Amino acid sequence: MRKIYYLGLLFSVLSFGQADLPLTVNIQNPLPVCSPGDCVNLMAEYRDLKETTSYQVQSIGFAPIYPFNGGTVLDASNDDVWSPVFQLPFPFCFYGQKYTQVMVGSNGVITFNIAPSVPGGIPGGVEIPLTPFSPGFCNWNFNQSLPSAGFHTANAIYGVYQDTDIRNSGAGGGAVTNPSIQNVNYYITGTAPNRIFVANFNQLPAYQCGASQLQTSQVLLYETTNVIDILISKRTPCASWQGGAGVVGIQNQSGTLATIPPGRNTGAWSATNEAWRFIPDGNSTTTLSWSLNGVSLNTSANPLTVCPTEMNTYQAFVSYADCQGEQTVLYDDITVNIETAISLVANPLDITACAVGSQPATFDLTQNTAVILNGQNPLDYEIKYYSSPSLTTYISNAEATSFVSSGQTIGVEIIAEETGCSVIKTFDLIVNTIPAPPTGNTLQYFVPGETLADIELTGGNIVWFSQENGGMSLPNTTALVDGTTYYAATSDSGCLSGKSNPGRLAVSVYNALSNPGFEMSDFRIFPNPVKDILNISYANSYEKEISAITVENLLGQVVMTKTIHKPNTQLDLSAFERGTYLVKITVGNAIKTVKIIKE
Repeated sequence: MRKIYYLGLLFSVLSFGQADLPLTVNIQNPLPVCSPGDCVNLMAEYRDLKETTSYQVQSIGFAPIYPFNGGTVLDASNDDVWSPVFQLPFPFCFYGQKYTQVMVGSNGVITFNIAPSVPGGIPGGVEIPLTPFSPGFCNWNFNQSLPSAGFHTANAIYGVYQDTDIRNSGAGGGAVTNPSIQNVNYYITGTAPNRIFVANFNQLPAYQCGASQLQTSQVLLYETTNVIDILISKRTPCASWQGGAGVVGIQNQSGTLATIPPGRNTGAWSATNEAWRFIPDGNSTTTLSWSLNGVSLNTSANPLTVCPTEMNTYQAFVSYADCQGEQTVLYDDITVNIETAISLVANPLDITACAVGSQPATFDLTQNTAVILNGQNPLDYEIKYYSSPSLTTYISNAEATSFVSSGQTIGVEIIAEETGCSVIKTFDLIVNTIPAPPTGNTLQYFVPGETLADIELTGGNIVWFSQENGGMSLPNTTALVDGTTYYAATSDSGCLSGKSNPGRLAVSVYNALSNPGFEMSDFRIFPNPVKDILNISYANSYEKEISAITVENLLGQVVMTKTIHKPNTQLDLSAFERGTYLVKITVGNAIKTVKIIKE
């Protein structure tokens, strides 16, 4: 017969401490399965029970958890008596035999021999109908050390077996003064498969020594495990009677096997607040099996490695066979989910920084934090940055980290706070060199309508600003204002010049046609653009003549000079390279600068 119990809500028990004897099966919570196909170990915690063909005895802490009074009280009108047969609600195995009946003796003994008044009892614990009968004689007279063949009270549990007097002082002349407390009592407690038979020998006078020496002990028989506990609150030998004989332990039917705690065999010994546990120690009676969603996996592996791709429920079944082969099955189950929170994070982006030459660049790694979180609550994740994809060196200050060269790969570990699932991602740090600022004439002239795009400088992509440091950039379509200084920087791969000396190039601009002394309606310079001959004339010559002409390139180098004293002239520019030139025309004390294009 198989009795199956689900014990998934009970705690696991692997040791034999007194407060944790209930027999349970528990599957430990595994590590989370962070991605489909990830493997985790399922560990079932359970007790390995053994046959009762032999026992080991252990000292345990004295910590009673069951009352010393209650249940059925043994009739105290006579001394040295046995209780009526008590029907156990569960089978109990003892030295390889299964019993469902016990009798409790007034002298601190429990036997599985149902007719103990017959010398030696009935072998094998044969069950008989529960019919009233006169209690038999509970023998008190012994001096043998156990085991002892032919012992008069064998197939028994001794706890403590000694001569005590349970009679009421008023009724039978004994030393018991408070029979509601001072008595032998027994009861069942707990629920299957962890019920317990409790027998108490509470504050019993030692025969002949009377009330001066009260003896208190408790015997516990545990369902399924077949473990026996003996708790001794007080045992004092009565030296004047039977040499103070007392014994703690267990013995089989034939008296050939016994398990006795050290120093507790037949003798005049004393004990206060001590406890002993008798644990079956034969061959294992325990088997473990696993199933998945109710289908057997045909394995007893523990731990069991599983690699689920979807939500699954696993069951651990532990079977215990009693001494006649009947099975008690306990089980626990656990549902393993695939965690999804970590899949919601995004990939980080590469980060670019600018540096001068081979100097280190400084990066704020945490600018990737918001990218990774992808709009999720930052309190739900821990994000840790490392100096390599192998996560060997943690970067404690990720907001200001320097790296010398480009190509540094950063490892980032994203951990979900709720599940502990993590994922590792990487991104690169790219160091770009800050370009040199542009070069050119720092004093330039313009005609109305020209913009920043018309200022001639040498360099890469030019970005203009209204101030030497900081400030917002100006669009190239910004109209030039007479007498204004503009600041030019070079842009390359997202880096701007001007981070260090020589900084931005300052260029001051002036309206080439706004100098006093020229009547603009009388002044002509053509063609512009020019291919060969440039014609220059000033019609107001009766007042002033053109006295000198200078031609400069945009680097400020003079490429042609001509001295004249007449109202018009021609310049042969056929040998000039294509480009932009500044023609400075002197009339009296005034100088006009005109920008021309050479084709």
